[in-house]
Amino acid sequence: MKPITIIMAIILLTIGCAHSPNTIQIQENLSEFNDVDSFVIWLEEQPNIWNVKINKKIFLTSFPPKVIVTYFQNAVRHKLLLQVEPEHKLKLVKPE
Repeated sequence: MKPITIIMAIILLTIGCAHSPNTIQIQENLSEFNDVDSFVIWLEEQPNIWNVKINKKIFLTSFPPKVIVTYFQNAVRHKLLLQVEPEHKLKLVKPE
């Protein structure tokens, strides 16, 4: 009986440690990236995050340029409006 309990504890510990970053952590990591494509690649690699999409059409309609990144995390849709300037870090304009 003891080995089963130990194995179950190890499995639960492993599952608990492999959690996805919350939205605040994602927004904080955003400032480490210079371009949207590298941010999206990083975001797609995070656990429990899927269907990451970029709407680059907004580049033509705003100054400084902005882009919308949408993704699903734990069955909840998130949307980020990002300011993109050449040779500058990405900046969060508005989480939606």
